[in-house]
Amino acid sequence: MTAQARSDINDKFRPPVSVEASAESSAFNKKDALALVGGDEEILQEAVTMFLGRIPAYVEALAGALKCGDFDALRTLAHTLKSTAATVGAAALRPLFIELENASRRKDAETVVPIVTQIESGFSRYRDAVSSVL
Repeated sequence: MTAQARSDINDKFRPPVSVEASAESSAFNKKDALALVGGDEEILQEAVTMFLGRIPAYVEALAGALKCGDFDALRTLAHTLKSTAATVGAAALRPLFIELENASRRKDAETVVPIVTQIESGFSRYRDAVSSVL
């Protein structure tokens, strides 16, 4: 079975991500993030600080790729950011990146546009959540 065929099958059985589903998740999951960095608060702080500093560039890159209809760039960004989101405890963002990656692979503009909007809002919620915890 090809990678594309597996992706198509997974997409059929994966429920769509919505703002409501993402809002239910904690914007920042410190416990899980700490577990991923071996419980080292200093490393987590550094990772979160770097992620926060890069959010404007991520938003700009997503918006630029969306504007140009560059689904390959959207897919690549989403793929990279889904792992990064897990590392920095961005629980609500990770499923959005997964859905963006899949929708970009399908070149599904109708799905991609609202997901990018949700991601932008998710970045703001994450930034607020982190500032109250770290």
